[in-house]
Amino acid sequence: MDSPRYGARVDLSVAFIAVLAPFAIGNCTGCFAGYLGGWLDALIMRIADVVVAFPFYVLVILLVFLLGPGTSSIYIAITVVSWISYARSFAGDVGC
Repeated sequence: MDSPRYGARVDLSVAFIAVLAPFAIGNCTGCFAGYLGGWLDALIMRIADVVVAFPFYVLVILLVFLLGPGTSSIYIAITVVSWISYARSFAGDVGC
């Protein structure tokens, strides 16, 4: 009976951080790029293009493999891959 509660706790923490961390990073990055514009906006969006060029799950699995086992590596991998959609959205909203 204790195992499902532990599994739910881990799943919910991964889900919460997998949404909150990319949202915060993408929001800040997108607002920064959209507000300043110019070469900085182009650079950030080209970095986003490089990350989007790879399939999501393949990149997450590769990053988890490189970072090692543990939930922190899952948090980092999902954050590194997922911030792009938020950044593009906020850069488009803030940009002129």
